[in-house]
Amino acid sequence: MIKKEDKPEFIRQIMELFEDFLDEYRIKIPQKEGVDDYDPDTPANLCGKAYDDLAEHLQTFFRSWGVIKDERPQIEYLFTLSLNGVKCNGTISVKVEDPDEAYRKAQNLAETELYISFPSLNIPYDVEPVEEEGYPLYSIISELLPFSTEQKVVSTSDKADADALFEKACRDNSAVKLTVQTSSKASPAILKKWSL
Repeated sequence: MIKKEDKPEFIRQIMELFEDFLDEYRIKIPQKEGVDDYDPDTPANLCGKAYDDLAEHLQTFFRSWGVIKDERPQIEYLFTLSLNGVKCNGTISVKVEDPDEAYRKAQNLAETELYISFPSLNIPYDVEPVEEEGYPLYSIISELLPFSTEQKVVSTSDKADADALFEKACRDNSAVKLTVQTSSKASPAILKKWSL
């Protein structure tokens, strides 16, 4: 397993191997049309957005194979289960990085548990995300002084506002956390932390 602090260097070295391979076999990555100084015969280096996109794909690939640890925040999503069109009491809880993955994981969990409980029955089921007004709720929690117990909390349901408030709070405080809560019964998850 690659250590967190070594991950950028690991990805950079993989990218260099890739670029060296392309150079060795004289494979050119064409520039995109519309770029300043566009010349279809001049290869473009992996930089900018192309570099970032390839790095992200490599990180996803290495996370899926367990080569690097998944450091992304695990957010709790709640789902209700319906059997034969009738909504059941309670919720299914899954912790993942994004809502699409949460839905797939909740569907798989429901399918697996129904099969284990009733292997010979084919019960129609569906999962639906728990949706509440004002959620997801983003909270910016600021410590005014180092090691202080006094905190200021600002909340919003808009992600862009939350990011802007987080950046502002980082300039004015000694420690700041940005959390998200997907519904009133879901646990808050820390998306970002900053401290002096």
